Amino acid sequence: MSDSATLARPLRFVEKVRIVSACALAIALFVSVGWTAVAPTDPHAPTTFLVDARAWPQAVGSILAVAAVTSALGTLVGGPAFGHVGVLATAVGLAVMSTRGGTMTQALIYHGALPADRKQLAPTLIADAGLWAIALMAAWLVAAMVARWIEGQTAQAVDENRAPVLASTRDGLLGMVVAAAIAWIIISATIARTSASPVERGQVFFAVFLGFFAGTLAARYLWPKGAAPWYAGSVLLVAGIGYAWGYVSPQPSGGIATYYAALPMIPPNALFRPLPVEYVAVGVVGVLIGHRLAQQMHHARKTARENA
Repeated sequence: MSDSATLARPLRFVEKVRIVSACALAIALFVSVGWTAVAPTDPHAPTTFLVDARAWPQAVGSILAVAAVTSALGTLVGGPAFGHVGVLATAVGLAVMSTRGGTMTQALIYHGALPADRKQLAPTLIADAGLWAIALMAAWLVAAMVARWIEGQTAQAVDENRAPVLASTRDGLLGMVVAAAIAWIIISATIARTSASPVERGQVFFAVFLGFFAGTLAARYLWPKGAAPWYAGSVLLVAGIGYAWGYVSPQPSGGIATYYAALPMIPPNALFRPLPVEYVAVGVVGVLIGHRLAQQMHHARKTARENA
């Protein structure tokens, strides 16, 4: 949507200020309006659509509306230098909003420590992740429409900036799988000290961001023609695997003592620790920043090769 040279160069100070301003606006909208739609009946409950008893279709519709408005405003305020600033701002707003609720600890406690309870929770979390992803997909579509309207690009100009369809699809698929594998490894290694450690939101945010940032950075550098939405798909892939793994093996892993395994707040595995909204919001932030940095590195490498 933006000129390829603009997306490949380092950000200027004014551009960084615009991006931060867009994220601040998104935080204000989601923490106020967005939270009103998804606030659980129990103030300590996690931020979800489906785990807490509520009329979730209305909550999803409200979040879709807030995400669309936030993405449009974020694209206007943030400018074209980042490429997907409206989606970035929306993801940041969702991540901050999620901190007003509880963590996976509360979700596990409410469902109990029995294996059957964990198995029942896992499909709910997978569906919940899909609903949050739909909100970001809506933000992505709105951001694309607003950016095209701002820039006044013709269909021909857009096509000139795109990689061939087959090459971009191949690079996107390969990049998504590799990014997911790298994120899986990093998240598993950094999200907790031991399998019996309590869920800490700050550690969850750090691990999820680092995993998808590093995964996207590496994969996008190796396969430079893949578009950002392909790498965003790696977030749902890892989340789905983590929750499905918890369904197949609901008992906590890692060889922990029976005493800890019986506690309701101990997740079945490392990838089960983030909530769906934490996966989707923080993961997409990591994907977008990693994608932008990889694009900058690829452009620098290409320029150096041409000048050699």
